[in-house]
Amino acid sequence: MFHLQERQLHIILGLLFGVSILLFCIMALPECAMDTGKHQLETMKDYSEAWVCDYETDNQDKLAEYLDAEAIAAGSNSIREVVTLPASLPVAADGTLVMTNKLPDIIDDMIYMTFETKRQSVEVYAGQDCIYKSSDRGQNMSKFHMIPILSQYRGTNVTIKLKEDVDEKEEKANTDAREKRDKKNANLLKVGKIRYGSYSQLVANAFSENGIYAVTAVILIVFSVLMMLLWFWIPNMAYKKRVLINAGLEGFGLGILFALESHLFQVLTGWNYSIHFVKAVMILLIGVLHLQLVRCFIYKKKVLSLVDMGILFYGVCYVSFMVLQGFSLMSFETIYLIGKILFGIALLIYTIVLMVAVYDYGRKEGRMVLFGNGVLLLSILAQFVSWILNKENSSDVYLPLGFLLYLMIIWFYGLKQAVYVKNPSDTGKEEEVRLRGQIVEQINPNLIFASFHTLQKMIKNGSENSVKMIYYISVYFRDNLRALDKAGEVVSFEEELEHIIAYLQLQKTRNQSLNFAVECKEKDFKIPRHSIEPMVENAVKYGIAGKEHGGNVVVRSYRREDGYAIQVIDDGIGFDKTILTRKSETALLRLLDMLKSSCKAQTEIISKEGKGTVITIVLPMLENDLLEEI
Repeated sequence: MFHLQERQLHIILGLLFGVSILLFCIMALPECAMDTGKHQLETMKDYSEAWVCDYETDNQDKLAEYLDAEAIAAGSNSIREVVTLPASLPVAADGTLVMTNKLPDIIDDMIYMTFETKRQSVEVYAGQDCIYKSSDRGQNMSKFHMIPILSQYRGTNVTIKLKEDVDEKEEKANTDAREKRDKKNANLLKVGKIRYGSYSQLVANAFSENGIYAVTAVILIVFSVLMMLLWFWIPNMAYKKRVLINAGLEGFGLGILFALESHLFQVLTGWNYSIHFVKAVMILLIGVLHLQLVRCFIYKKKVLSLVDMGILFYGVCYVSFMVLQGFSLMSFETIYLIGKILFGIALLIYTIVLMVAVYDYGRKEGRMVLFGNGVLLLSILAQFVSWILNKENSSDVYLPLGFLLYLMIIWFYGLKQAVYVKNPSDTGKEEEVRLRGQIVEQINPNLIFASFHTLQKMIKNGSENSVKMIYYISVYFRDNLRALDKAGEVVSFEEELEHIIAYLQLQKTRNQSLNFAVECKEKDFKIPRHSIEPMVENAVKYGIAGKEHGGNVVVRSYRREDGYAIQVIDDGIGFDKTILTRKSETALLRLLDMLKSSCKAQTEIISKEGKGTVITIVLPMLENDLLEEI
């Protein structure tokens, strides 16, 4: 079954971030521009009326409206009309739209004219001077134009030239489609409103448009950085804090994405192409970070494989999209749109996966995260419905609020899990003393003395098995002392099995009617030291010892669908399981509770009086991998 290790996930994420930073430095950083400005905060003035538009068109209705029959018959298709923006003008394919207006009186040293375009290259002239030309980078993308105009151009005419911005590959591929296009509705070139004002007015206007994105971005980034700092500061084991670091990284990525969605960020930086690049990259990285967060609450092997395949799928998409963009076969704007769709689908699928993990597999700790995902899905649905009902003026509040609530829920759970430490408190010290006392009791001095007595007889009789006997005594005594010195230490099951075999061999020398078998197909996993051997001792001392003619003990380990399984089986006298639910704790109950809390183990006891006992312990694979970090 496919399964990624924690180190492999860190490598994948590190590579994606590293490649993203490298691509940004190579492709986007040269396109970054910074404009500066000052002064009072006022609203920008509308500059959308009385634009004289000159363009060529194939639209017959438009030609009939502005030209006489003689001019049309002569093949003339040039039109001049006065429009108020926004407007959609039927410009001929590959034609240029020239818009002219008189600049207002400029009081400040500099004002800014702003407008947005889609798939159009832009040139702006004040009188005869070209004061702005859009970058050739980022074809087929929306662009936010912020054009500085000096006071020396007061009262002159401003001319804006717009031309459909289509690269050669796309133009060649779409030649046939252009020829078949209905001329009446051909190539509607949309032009939005134009405004002007001082830099401070520009900032205020941008904030008023969708300032909630900027506010959400600041909150997410500040809290995410705080969560990541707490990850370093909180003195707990790394696997206990993994929710905190994953949620912090996802929140930081979302904060960047919301900042880029804000017009305020565009105004402050003057970026166009770079914004589209970062948004396209970030939406894919956020998908990977979200799946890594979901992975913290999955323990079933099949379900875990689904999450890992999702992470690899995002990695493949990332590489494929970047290659396609490099060959101009896909724009960053298209990648961003596909990334948003993929995130929505992944969110829905893995919310269902989390629901199965929480309710079918009894993982109660995932309920809060499941609730957070539900809030996020509802916010996305509300935003979509708002857009359907009112495409032009849909509300922007649902997505920021949904993501903010979702991350607050995750951060709260991550902090709660990270801060909980079974640590150096008075209660913890008392527990440690109690555990050490229990281990001292389990050293079993009677067994060791009896074994030395048996060894003495073997040496006197010249038995060849005396060497083996010395080995088993030393292993048993050594492991008991290690358990006393390092209570709760995590070791490989193979090491614990060596201790178990040594104990069974020593008991076999005292009681020849004891038979045992070790059937361990899987040994490469971790468990707390001295956690299984006491169960084997219980089977021998309380199960087999109560039978007249001895009995059998079997120790098994194997891999199954939901993790690594260990079984301790005996055909002894059995016992009444109700003693495990009484207020007076038993050693077996304490062992099982310890395995549940430290390893998230699932345990099962089947016992019939007179028939024997089967104890089964299942260690989830993900938790077991993380035990290596303890």
